[in-house]
Amino acid sequence: MATVGIGSQFFKKSLNDYRDWLWAMPREALQNSMDAPHSKNIHVWIEVKDGNTSSPTTVFSWGNDGDPMSKEELVGKLLTLGESGKDFQGTVGGFGAAKLILLFAHLDYEIYTGNLYVSGSGGNYTLEEREHYYPGTLTKVTIEGNVQSGLYGNLRTFLCLSQWHGNIKVDNQDFTEKMKKGSRRREFDWCTIYTNKSCTNRMIIRIHGIPMFYRYISCNNRCVVVELKVADATVLQSNRDALKREYQDQLDTFIDEITVDKMSALKEEEPHYIHFAGCKLVGTSKAKETINNIITAAYATVPTHIDDEEKVTHVIEGHQALIAAPAPVSIRDTGKHSKLKHEFVIKNNTGMEIPSHYLPDDFSEYSTKLTKIWAQVLLGLYELFNKKDEFSVGFVFDDQDEAQFEDSAYGQVYYINPIAIVKQKASGSRSMSKRWKFNAAGRWAILADALHEFVHGAIGFRYHDELYSTTLTTMMGVVLKERQKFNCYFV
Repeated sequence: MATVGIGSQFFKKSLNDYRDWLWAMPREALQNSMDAPHSKNIHVWIEVKDGNTSSPTTVFSWGNDGDPMSKEELVGKLLTLGESGKDFQGTVGGFGAAKLILLFAHLDYEIYTGNLYVSGSGGNYTLEEREHYYPGTLTKVTIEGNVQSGLYGNLRTFLCLSQWHGNIKVDNQDFTEKMKKGSRRREFDWCTIYTNKSCTNRMIIRIHGIPMFYRYISCNNRCVVVELKVADATVLQSNRDALKREYQDQLDTFIDEITVDKMSALKEEEPHYIHFAGCKLVGTSKAKETINNIITAAYATVPTHIDDEEKVTHVIEGHQALIAAPAPVSIRDTGKHSKLKHEFVIKNNTGMEIPSHYLPDDFSEYSTKLTKIWAQVLLGLYELFNKKDEFSVGFVFDDQDEAQFEDSAYGQVYYINPIAIVKQKASGSRSMSKRWKFNAAGRWAILADALHEFVHGAIGFRYHDELYSTTLTTMMGVVLKERQKFNCYFV
């Protein structure tokens, strides 16, 4: 019999390391199941044994269909104190201290994974290899006392605050409630903050859509969702019930803004769009010539009215580009048509009036050059990575983002932010200044932003997860190797 070699009281006392272990236990169980490679389906069961006696127990079981654990992972990480498995790529946190609250602090436990079976109590366990193969991992834990209602309540809260893309059954019933992030409000280097109206006066701290903890706050009847970034799980304290102080201070400052200045911190307006109709851009083998042809003829006349069912085509450098009927948009859309030949979309997140020199029918030299570089670089990326989809370009006016990708009523649109917002401390007034310089550093920053959004759009990775980061790094290597080809797009 293998042994951990630590007294049983040590494990029981670990429950006191959490604000509420009945919240932390289902969180750790479900998170590990969601983290399991290729896990798509999770089942959870909670039942009371000997419920009418003076010493009832609760059996908490959870299983997933992901890759089973190897013997090294099971023995060397899960069943070994001081090993966390945090080097598992794409996971939120590995096993860490979770093994104490999940297994060792309770009466007994069983684990089925592949052809391995573990049965244990506290620090003592036996390991067997069996002929029967379990396609995933199933864990059963016997807990002292009747804690069924507490586990159920916290499990349901955890799932309602989650946004996981697999399927979950609780006692064989599908659980379909999910919390989407909502509207993006603030960006820090360690998190992105969103608000929604799913519940009132609550703040949820999540990683990959998996809630770590939540607390009640005063925030004008809004729900605040704080999504920690992939590489920054270290901002949490070891029990993952709270943030480390420096990060909590930043978050508290934002919450204060919600309370004191909700107009700027929780602006309710939807983005205001101005749509300038024209042909879609399509990657070709002659990307530079194509976009030059479009931009150079910027003030050529295009139809000012297009019937809803009419589609007009023009041949541009050997391919057909489509001028489509105006897309259905919000009531704030002006329905204007550009003097540019290609479609252009303005997205305004600031609530400020857009100066005319940022609109295509009255472009300044700065706006024309930025648009030309942005469109050419994107066409260059489409050419380099052999993508043929239609897309559009535009300006986004935002106080945070340098660029955005959006799949909307206008189709796929790549936005670049032409401005930086300057706020006067004394008066609180805001003004717009040029964001970009067209020196070497500025041009390559534009290319980096274009590639970032290209991976979201053309490649299809919508979330900043581990796979997105890996793909972006790989593709940046390709771009750097072919960087000479991009020099011509900056002129």
